[in-house]
Amino acid sequence: MPAAHSLTKRAERWWVFGILLVSLLFHALTIRGQGLFVDEMAELLHARAPAGELLWLADSSPPLYSLMLQGWVALFGKGEQARWLSVTFSLTTIVVVWRWGRMLGGPALGVAAAAAVALCPLQLFYAQFIRSYALLTLLAAGAACAATRAIDTDRPRDWALFAVIGALGVYAHYYFVVTLLVLGLALIVQRGWRMGRRPVAAALAIAVLAAPAAPMLLSDFSYQKELRASRPMSAAAVAFTGFSWFSGYSLGPSKNELQVISGGQAARQAAPWGLAILLCTAPLLWRGARRLRREKRLATIALLVVAPTLIVGLLGAASGITYNPRFVAWCVAPLSVWLAAGMVGGVSGETKWPARLATLGLAAIAFVAVSNRHSVDRYAFEDLRGVSAWLDENAEAGEPVFVVSDYLTYLVTFYDGSQSLDLHEFPTPGERDVAVRSEQEAGQALRVASRLSRGGALWLVYSRPFHGDPEGLLLAAMKRDAGAELAVRLPGVDIYRGAVRAE
Repeated sequence: MPAAHSLTKRAERWWVFGILLVSLLFHALTIRGQGLFVDEMAELLHARAPAGELLWLADSSPPLYSLMLQGWVALFGKGEQARWLSVTFSLTTIVVVWRWGRMLGGPALGVAAAAAVALCPLQLFYAQFIRSYALLTLLAAGAACAATRAIDTDRPRDWALFAVIGALGVYAHYYFVVTLLVLGLALIVQRGWRMGRRPVAAALAIAVLAAPAAPMLLSDFSYQKELRASRPMSAAAVAFTGFSWFSGYSLGPSKNELQVISGGQAARQAAPWGLAILLCTAPLLWRGARRLRREKRLATIALLVVAPTLIVGLLGAASGITYNPRFVAWCVAPLSVWLAAGMVGGVSGETKWPARLATLGLAAIAFVAVSNRHSVDRYAFEDLRGVSAWLDENAEAGEPVFVVSDYLTYLVTFYDGSQSLDLHEFPTPGERDVAVRSEQEAGQALRVASRLSRGGALWLVYSRPFHGDPEGLLLAAMKRDAGAELAVRLPGVDIYRGAVRAE
């Protein structure tokens, strides 16, 4: 990255254009590499509802993203191509972070921040994900950028822009309120309690514009709370949050492996990568802090990186909502600015090679993480697209296909283009989120399989047993009493073939 004094305006724009072009090329080459994730399928199904119903349909999120997705699908089609909506948000985020970094420390810092967020594995993960997280990151970065300009200029139009972005953010994700709280706290730190009339007016405008989201929150809150038993935030969850910003869920244990291994096992697998990340980030954060302190920006950036995780964790504990690192995935935007300040910062006479080595190290870690996501099966989405294609070729007409975990049936159905598969949720056809937890329930499932297969051949699509078959009792019964044998293994999914006696 060129030094601040050597970066002309023309060169700056070419750097940003190059970063955007490489990002666009990356997405074009990889966006269809994996089939849809189950949460993406749920979002697509949710977006099918009429716009009037969509405003009030409970799914734990406000309706802005779903409404935009509905329009996008109508224009460009469903399936993996719907991911391009999130890609569009991601590319725009790169531009916003560039402008924000430029505002905080000049052209070189802006370009470095754009490169850092463009290469961030977690940002790249949600950039190809059909959920609202890429939009949330864009609006959070936009709000921080607008707030920075408004604080510097105190012009009414800048505060008005901040108010508009702030209100839109509330309709993108309920936890966007945390962004506003942290920005307000940063303003108090910078100005004191006598902050002036215009910031107060902007806050009131956001409250008025976002007020219609309040009744939506009540129904979505009930839906989310009843979805699964809540788990409070822990020290391990906080550590994993910071780790995920640099790993993108594809270094150390995979997300599915975290469901079945102990905390100690997870820590041991993640430790080498965690140490590498720490060694690379420490000198950049130290140098960046010194640079941002000189610019009187450190308090704002540090609060935006650190405080949201603690606030979201406390809100989750108070409300009974399970904490999840994706709720604060947008923190990679201010984190990228902080790291960028370390890449181009420093003081006169300071040795630059530690920062350069750290930058190269972080880039190498990001490269491995992103490569793992697209080439290593343990980090890939469950390949239900491949399941449908394989069964279309190998299953005979009329042979029932039982799916565990049962809610994954949505995806197999979606990819069954010929609609020829006789699909059933298992262990209870027609019901979702049913788990086998006893020998008796496994026996009942076998009787269901016997009735539906009429004593003939059957197929078992077996995935995410930690939800549908946590003790392995169902698979053991299928092997013992139905002669189930592994037919093929795909990323995250095993397909078994067996037969049961007619009752």
